[in-house]
Amino acid sequence: MPHDPSPPHHMPILPSTEQELVQHNDHATDEPDISSTEVSRLSNVPTHPTVTRSRRADGSIERYKARLVANGFHQKQGVDYSETFSPMVKHSTIHLVLSLVVTNKWSVRQLDVQNAFLHGYLSEEVYMKQPVGFVDPQFPNHVCRLQRSLYGLKQAPQAWFDKFSYYLLQLGFQESKFTYVGDSMHLTQSKYTLDLLQCTKFLDAKPISTPVSSGQKLSAYDGKPHANPETYRSIVGALQYLTITRPDLSYAVNQVSQFIHSLKTPHWLAVKCILCYLKSSYDCGIVYKPGSLQVSAFSNADYAGDPDSRHSTGGYCVYVGTNLVSWSSKKHKTVSRSSIEVEYRQLACPYPDPLFGVITSPRWLLLLISCFTFAPNILRWTIIMLGKQSFECMEENERENGSEDEAEREYERGR
Repeated sequence: MPHDPSPPHHMPILPSTEQELVQHNDHATDEPDISSTEVSRLSNVPTHPTVTRSRRADGSIERYKARLVANGFHQKQGVDYSETFSPMVKHSTIHLVLSLVVTNKWSVRQLDVQNAFLHGYLSEEVYMKQPVGFVDPQFPNHVCRLQRSLYGLKQAPQAWFDKFSYYLLQLGFQESKFTYVGDSMHLTQSKYTLDLLQCTKFLDAKPISTPVSSGQKLSAYDGKPHANPETYRSIVGALQYLTITRPDLSYAVNQVSQFIHSLKTPHWLAVKCILCYLKSSYDCGIVYKPGSLQVSAFSNADYAGDPDSRHSTGGYCVYVGTNLVSWSSKKHKTVSRSSIEVEYRQLACPYPDPLFGVITSPRWLLLLISCFTFAPNILRWTIIMLGKQSFECMEENERENGSEDEAEREYERGR
């Protein structure tokens, strides 16, 4: 891919600070000054300054960052913004790309754009109150018409994404149809885990070897209400973030996440169990090694495992070669009448995101891999492994035959 560290000559010099941006925006047009009374039909967006700390990997402060932030909640949809947009990339995409990096021995580089949102141009007509401390004494009632975006504006992510995408295309990059942008690699969140243990005062807790007690079944009706649900929700949210590199936590975190609105003492004990397990495995993660591009999926589900609703919980993991790139653990939305039916439903289950079902996730990964020019002849088939116990029982129990036919139809609909 072509690489040019300097921007094209046609690109304007961008302001480096919010103060320069305000001055630039205030003089970027030949239109006369506009008073706030003349733009009463539009949102008059106020701003506020913020100061944040940028920290190094060891936790020490690298620098302080001052920023002028627009109060976007004052904007009116259809008046000064049309839609909101948040550029996101799915974790499975990142895992897949890193797996390909290790397999093909590519170099990895990190790109960081300072004040990224300030580079986007606005297509809507947006006015901003003069910032506190920078009010023009001769025209105190005048406002600034923004030409470029500010942090906090509803359309700021979309404006930056459009600008950055255009720039990459100018450099010669090709846009994927999915719009997602040594010999091994070890991905961990060890610092984040240690910070969580310190914050929850579990840094000196007794470590255990499993995140879930054997045979644990959490119920919404067992135990007494817990006194601090806010702390519980905060910890569970932090644990959900850890599942990005910790597939071993998926089932346990999924279980405790179901009770954030009806917290009882057994649920809090389950969270404490997870934290004690993190004490013994804070540096664990996923390892990527060179291998083939064969996509394999493994699926399993319990039968009527939820003690309250009798719904089943299913899980799957998808490998590219020997590298784990996608995994999930979710409770089914419907009740299955047999163990064989729950296995078929697990195959057909699309989960909240249809890209990450047991069938659709490998298919999507194959399509994503095929976007790379080095893999035009990639294998177009997938190995899917299921829990076999229920299938063996089906052969011994003819009562399961009717359920098998209906489950097969459910599976075909899921495909």
